[in-house]
Amino acid sequence: MSKIRQVTVPLAIESIKEFFQDKEIKFIVDYDNSKIKNQIFLTYVSNLDIPVDLKISDNFDEDVMFTLLDHYMTVKTITDIPYLNTLVEQIILRAAGNDSIGYLTAEQADRYIETRPETIAMWLAFLNSIPLYMCYSFKELNDEYKVEENSQIIDDDKAVGLNVVNLLHSSFMIQFFSTDISNNEPFWFRQQFESYMFKGKSLYEFVAKLTDFIGLMIAVHDKTLPADAGTFFDSKELTDKVKELY
Repeated sequence: MSKIRQVTVPLAIESIKEFFQDKEIKFIVDYDNSKIKNQIFLTYVSNLDIPVDLKISDNFDEDVMFTLLDHYMTVKTITDIPYLNTLVEQIILRAAGNDSIGYLTAEQADRYIETRPETIAMWLAFLNSIPLYMCYSFKELNDEYKVEENSQIIDDDKAVGLNVVNLLHSSFMIQFFSTDISNNEPFWFRQQFESYMFKGKSLYEFVAKLTDFIGLMIAVHDKTLPADAGTFFDSKELTDKVKELY
C-alpha cells in the first residue's frame, strides 16, 4: 500500500529526499493552503515527476477550481493528477451527452461547459479523432482508409493541452464512444498525431494501452462484434489478435 504524505507545495526538501529514498510514498497536496497555484503549480508538479493527488474540501471555491481546470486543460506539460483527471472526465462525458456522476454537481459541470465552449469543443474533437490515429498506426486499416490524406487537418500544437493523454484509458474511451459523439466529424490533428510532443513521446505510447478499445475497432472493421458486446472483451481470440497487431 502506498505511504501517504499530506503536504503543501512547494514541497520541503526533506519530503523530496524522502521520496527518492522510498518510491512507495504518495503525496496528497492541500491545494487551498499551498503557496503555488494554477499553471505554476501544474508545471512544478510535472517537473518533480512524483505521484501527487489533490486534497480539496467539499465546499471548494468554484472559481478557484475552474481556474485550475482551465490551466490543466491547456498546459503544455503532462501532470497526472487523479482528482483533476476525474473532474475532466466528468465534464467531457457530460458534454458528450453522458450524465456521469463525479465530484462536480450537474450544475457545476454545465457551467464549466457553457463558459468554455471552445476548449470543450476541441477536446471533444480530439478524443473523437483518436480512432483516426489508431487506423493510421494499424497498417491494414490505414492502407484501406489512408486517414492522414483523407481527413480535414488541424495543424496547431496548442489545440489541446497535453493532459489529454491522461484520459486515454479503455474505461473512459469506451464510455466516451457509447455516446453519439462518434457521429461527429473526426480530424487529423497533425501536431499531436505526428510529433513527439508528449514529454518526448509520441501519442502511440499512450494509445497503445487502449487494448479493449483497439479490439473494438478491429471487431467493427472485421464485422465480428457480437450482439452481446460484453462477451467480446473476454474473447481469447480477440486478445491474441490485438497482441499480434500491436
